[in-house]
Amino acid sequence: MSAEPAEYPASFAQQRFWFFNRLEGPSSAYNVQVVLELRGPLDRAALEAAVLDVVERHESLRTILGERDGEPCQRVLQSAATGLGLQPLAADLLPAELDRPFNLDTDLPIRAFLVEEAPEQHALALVMHHVVCDGWSMTPLLGDLSTAYAARVAGSAPGWEPLEVQYADYALWQRELLGDEDDPDGLGTRQLDYWVKTLDNLPGELELPYDRVRPAVAGYRGGVVSFPVPAELHAGLDDIAQQTGASLFMVLQAAVAALLSRLGAGPDIPVGTVVAGRTDEALDNLVGGFVNTLVLRTDVSGAPSFRELVTRVRETCLAAYDHQDLPFERLVEKLNPARVRSRHPLFQVMVKLHNGDETDAEVPLTGLTTALRPIDTDTARFDLAWDFVETAPSAQSGELTAHLSYATDLFDPETAEQLRDWLLRTLTVAVATPELSVALMPLADEAEQRALLSGFPLPEADLEHGVVERIRDHAAARPDAVAVIDEQGTTSYVALVGRADRVARTLAESGADRGSVVAVLGSRGAAVISGILGITTVGAVYLPLDPLAPDARVQALLAEAGAARLLADPAHLEQARRIAASCARPPLVMPIEAGAEPPAALMEVRGGPDDLAYVLFTSGSTGKPKGALVRRRGMLNNCLNQASATGIGIGTVVAASAPLTFDISMWQMFAPLIFGGTVRAVPDDVVRDPCALFDLAGADRVDMMQVVPSVLQTALDEWDTGAAPAPLLHLACLATVGEALPASLCRRWSARYPTIPLVNCYGPTECSDIVARTTIPADNLPADSRTPIGRAVPGARLYVLEENLQWTPTGIAGELWIGGIVVGGGYLGDARRTAAAFLADPYADEPGARMYRTGDLVRYRRDGQLEYLGRRDHQVKIHGQRIELGEIEHALRSVAGVLAAVVTAADGPAGQKVLVGYYLGEVEQDTIRAELARTLPESMVPRVLMGLESFPLNANSKLDRKALPAPLFVTRAEGRPAVTRREKLLCEIYEEVLGAAGVGLDDHFFELGGHSLLAVRLIHRINAVFGLDMGVCMVFEWPTVDEMNALLNRAFAERGIAPEQWD
Repeated sequence: MSAEPAEYPASFAQQRFWFFNRLEGPSSAYNVQVVLELRGPLDRAALEAAVLDVVERHESLRTILGERDGEPCQRVLQSAATGLGLQPLAADLLPAELDRPFNLDTDLPIRAFLVEEAPEQHALALVMHHVVCDGWSMTPLLGDLSTAYAARVAGSAPGWEPLEVQYADYALWQRELLGDEDDPDGLGTRQLDYWVKTLDNLPGELELPYDRVRPAVAGYRGGVVSFPVPAELHAGLDDIAQQTGASLFMVLQAAVAALLSRLGAGPDIPVGTVVAGRTDEALDNLVGGFVNTLVLRTDVSGAPSFRELVTRVRETCLAAYDHQDLPFERLVEKLNPARVRSRHPLFQVMVKLHNGDETDAEVPLTGLTTALRPIDTDTARFDLAWDFVETAPSAQSGELTAHLSYATDLFDPETAEQLRDWLLRTLTVAVATPELSVALMPLADEAEQRALLSGFPLPEADLEHGVVERIRDHAAARPDAVAVIDEQGTTSYVALVGRADRVARTLAESGADRGSVVAVLGSRGAAVISGILGITTVGAVYLPLDPLAPDARVQALLAEAGAARLLADPAHLEQARRIAASCARPPLVMPIEAGAEPPAALMEVRGGPDDLAYVLFTSGSTGKPKGALVRRRGMLNNCLNQASATGIGIGTVVAASAPLTFDISMWQMFAPLIFGGTVRAVPDDVVRDPCALFDLAGADRVDMMQVVPSVLQTALDEWDTGAAPAPLLHLACLATVGEALPASLCRRWSARYPTIPLVNCYGPTECSDIVARTTIPADNLPADSRTPIGRAVPGARLYVLEENLQWTPTGIAGELWIGGIVVGGGYLGDARRTAAAFLADPYADEPGARMYRTGDLVRYRRDGQLEYLGRRDHQVKIHGQRIELGEIEHALRSVAGVLAAVVTAADGPAGQKVLVGYYLGEVEQDTIRAELARTLPESMVPRVLMGLESFPLNANSKLDRKALPAPLFVTRAEGRPAVTRREKLLCEIYEEVLGAAGVGLDDHFFELGGHSLLAVRLIHRINAVFGLDMGVCMVFEWPTVDEMNALLNRAFAERGIAPEQWD
């Protein structure tokens, strides 16, 4: 007999494992481990012979996967050529051997070890690759081992009946059963058609409560949480199964789908499961990889009851079982999902149910007592895998146990434990009220909800004593203290109060009263501050106007607000008169007169805490600005807690740098004044230059300032490129607000100014400005972390809710709703918008309380802080995958040399959504792409990159996304043709492998129909032509011809090959 291995075609499952081996290298994620405890007098020679007998009997256990012409094949070794033996092993070395990966090209797919733990106490460890041993193989494997050992102990060879077939026969039979791929009547074609229709527009990735950003390449590191399902729940689940004509597996799958949907994964939930794949009795006694994977798509839309959901799942499962012969590998090739090495294709969550006791099973070995030892695994093939084990139905006193495997790259152990609790809660509700809508199943623990609601801090004390009254108190106590510093000089408290009183009396004489809107046109400074105080004194509502805005916009806001009076500081009086003259209903223009000594009796302040303080117009999605109304109590509460949090007191200097139309301008002006501090009004030309702003803060001994992150980013960039950093000797605190604060920015600030704390603030105009705040521990922010926005400030109640306004538990994303006294008065003259954004607060005790819908996605962290995830309208779907643009922006900003980044989704040339990345910095786009390819899934790498000199900003110094330039696309019709000899060779190879014509430099391998096996063939051909040995992963990272050409330059340089021979 020839010693040469027999060669056969690979099965579809073998093809997939072979490809993984080529793409990722050997991985222990596919190790199948069996540890058999042996007690009693062991015959070692008989046991080793028995193991060899089993390997002789099952060809799969002596099969390696070779390659012929770029495709895998089975090579079955003769028994004598395996070199397998029963290796003695020390107990402390066993864990490492259990996890040692297999190289399918060269390694025998089974290893056997014997550990002597004590006299007459041993452990037999069998380690196999999943390609040759699935879960159903354990019965024939251990049964044959038992038979062979009994025979060898008796001094003979096992006398078993020969197997009818071997695994190689199955591989041939499988292809014959499925038929030719081109045969429209073949079983494979018909089943493929079913799956293609069933999985059309499948979500590319489920949105799960991840603790970390998904890495670019899956690490397959995992953990397990095991727990029993209580007997009463087990019985209740069996009852539901019986009532609906479903199996227990179907009920459990429905529960998992309901849970995932409730956790934010949406109404379309694909999960994976496995079937034995042994559709012929002849296969039952074989050891091998027969298991097939099915994608079960659960429709949770329309708020079905749990019972209805089980019925849906039953129909889906039965149809899937009728089409279970199509190998999962064929399906992936056909559907060709986005090539992402970070996650499993088509689904990321696995659900399985095993029947039989997994821990107490015995394998009879002559003269020995045996038991299977449970093995703790530290690998994870999926994001989550729910493995249920039922010893027997509940009616037979069986037990139901669950094992949740999770990827530790994505989840913390605490999150896995929380998932366990959520599933048990879902099962409990399903059994107790199977008619309840799945959408209403409570997830949040009532105790957690009560604790959070009771933990919101109370409003600041004494909101009856208003802003005007408090400033008057300081004027009486310290009349000559400096209240404001501006371009005109300094203004004392007594002068400020006197000027404000004159404004109030003038307004009152003109007929202004409580609730009327008075507009102000001017620059930051004493005049505007006194104007606002005068407006408040008379009981009117302050409307700031931007002197730099077009006249037409100012006129529109005056008309929208119904402002009959327009105050102007001396520098803008003529502009105000010009604007007013062109209005359809011209307002009365009133100059803010210069200061005067206050009269002996100041005008009485009209109105109370519930009166409106100001109206700020913000941009609206319809193009029509929205006038957000803020009450006096909310404004004062904000000023008080800002001062308390940042240490503002008598003599504190606060920089007023925000545009007057930006809500933070209010506290910048009034928080210092109500505590006896000083407002340093910053001139416009300084505000426009971030470095000059910080220089002024240093020169004028500013103690507290607040900027948007864009301003901080620019200043740090300038300092890093040679500008002299500001000597901020007196700055006690720097606050940021208005945009997401990148962790990298926090670290850069801390490195330059380690003694000046950075405070991150969050708050919408509609809720009196700041509602959450936290001091950032910059020395403790991981590189991939999100900067928290903190906890609720006094007077604010921060709810994270689902669409149906149910409470979202800790760790789960939801929309932020804001309650408490900070909630404003809605939108001026716009009942429809007010009704849509301001709803009755179901969690408040006060009658008539309302809460505001922010549109921001957040979640509570375990430390009680909120984490900002992005805007609802900044979440996009690309190739069925939901993508948060902020995650890509974070990765783009992390590229060396990139100073700032913005990512948007735009309509591509063919109408499909594509990602566009805008960045600042002198960095080559190839460098950026290469770095992003190492840190992001391929589907999240922007198709278009555009370097800009600066980002467009709006009047509040925030990024203006709508003003970003249109992306420049290179379509295939416009794609560049090959020019050099090497480019032409590469295009020819692409055309040969893909069976395509007219391939150009910009064509994408996978977009032209490439899949995993073709990628292997492509890299095989490129290596053969150019004399290289590159791995198949390069096709995933450099999929276009042009990118592959650039990769060849690097490969030639690394190997000392002269590239000129190919040009």
